[in-house]
Amino acid sequence: NGTCSVCYEDNILVGESCHHLFCINCWNEYLLNNANGTFDSFHCMESGCSHHLSLQFILSYCSEDVLIKYKDMIVNTILKKNKGY
Repeated sequence: NGTCSVCYEDNILVGESCHHLFCINCWNEYLLNNANGTFDSFHCMESGCSHHLSLQFILSYCSEDVLIKYKDMIVNTILKKNKGY
């Protein structure tokens, strides 16, 4: 537990191996508003950090809406690389 540096609420803080920790609500809001359908947009929200979020992180902490965006990104990436589909 700790205080989230985004919303300043006491919550369980989670993060990736870059060690930037935020509450689950802030992660979900960030990804819903900023993930634009590319792999690179699913990264740490700390300013200046470009650490990509792992599949394990997405599956463990993200909402169904974020999971849908992530799945859409995977499908679109595959389709762009394999135009024969």
